[in-house]
Amino acid sequence: MRSSVLRATAVMVLLVVFACSGYAISFNEIHNSDLPTAAAQPNALPRMIAGPYLLKMTDNSVTLMWQTDTLSCGRIVIRGDGKTAEFRTITPSRLGEIVIKNLRPDTRYNYRLWVNNSRGMTGGEATASFETFPNKPERISFAIYGDTRSNPDRHRQVIDAIAREKNIRFVVHTGDLVGDGRKIDLWPVGFFAPTARLISSVPFFPVWGNHDFDTFFPQMFDLPKNRMWYSFNVADIHIIVLDSSKNFGIGSEQYNWLISDLKKNKAAKWKFVILHAPVYTSGPHGAEDANGEIKEVSVRTAHKLLPELVKEYGITAVFSGHDHFYERSTRDGVNYIVTGGGGAENYSAVNVKLNPYRKVFYSGLHYCIITIDGNHAHIVAKTPEGKVLDQIDL
Repeated sequence: MRSSVLRATAVMVLLVVFACSGYAISFNEIHNSDLPTAAAQPNALPRMIAGPYLLKMTDNSVTLMWQTDTLSCGRIVIRGDGKTAEFRTITPSRLGEIVIKNLRPDTRYNYRLWVNNSRGMTGGEATASFETFPNKPERISFAIYGDTRSNPDRHRQVIDAIAREKNIRFVVHTGDLVGDGRKIDLWPVGFFAPTARLISSVPFFPVWGNHDFDTFFPQMFDLPKNRMWYSFNVADIHIIVLDSSKNFGIGSEQYNWLISDLKKNKAAKWKFVILHAPVYTSGPHGAEDANGEIKEVSVRTAHKLLPELVKEYGITAVFSGHDHFYERSTRDGVNYIVTGGGGAENYSAVNVKLNPYRKVFYSGLHYCIITIDGNHAHIVAKTPEGKVLDQIDL
């Protein structure tokens, strides 16, 4: 095996748009880095082993990615809002990525993707649709879950339940997507196979977990290797994703970014912070040392830092994973939710006495749905079978 690494900037190539008037859909082909690949086999038909999956949705653009088992080029046709556009990538790679731009807010588009070898022969195809984010407040529902590890059967139960929910506009994963992110073969079977049905149509926003490592995670989700924290907006909702594996304590690069982001988005009506390390937990990751300090640096930092920022900047709620259960802790009227029941083995509440803010606990498969509607926000935690574990109004 040799590592084929492609470095370049975004390139605009072969675009055909069929429209009578008005705006034109455009595409950018992206090449940051590729997955390891064997020597090219011109006659081999590429097989799609992951995707297509949607990332970085906004009210006027979306990133589409896919993975194949050998070098390939992609062809995509997109239709919506009375327009049809076609695009072909020109650089053979295993990791395909395009940014689709100039879309209309709150609009549904249908797309079809083909992957071809160097002779233009098709080896695989997929059809799906997506809906761009709105640019003004409306009723929005989204899902949060996490800690799936490499348990596809259990993971599939949770993701299929999320897919059955009505009008989910995006999904956030609280980290530990696979059991060992350094093993490339775990990703297609352990993560992308269970999620295929959902994230081809609903945009996916990942949080980096300690089991994901940074070997393949950054390029698979188009994130900078040393800066896997980011934020995004959906109308009047602001979501902040932190990387708890990197220093986010006072004075760090990530902390400075976080403060800047909070100040910039202070007017957002709803603000959520999502990271892997929990702020409050009754689980094993909340264990303390002989001096009464939380042992894990990431958990200790979250525990000390975030409650103060929540108070200062009016953060609505904080979600995390790491401990494999559902737990809601409430301090000063703000909810800190651990949602780590996406498929990994269940954890027990072994440190109950260390979490005085604990309100609800459940060890088992689950997910959370957050619904924002005007001045009202509602959080519900459910099992894959539909049993309501917890629900609160904000």
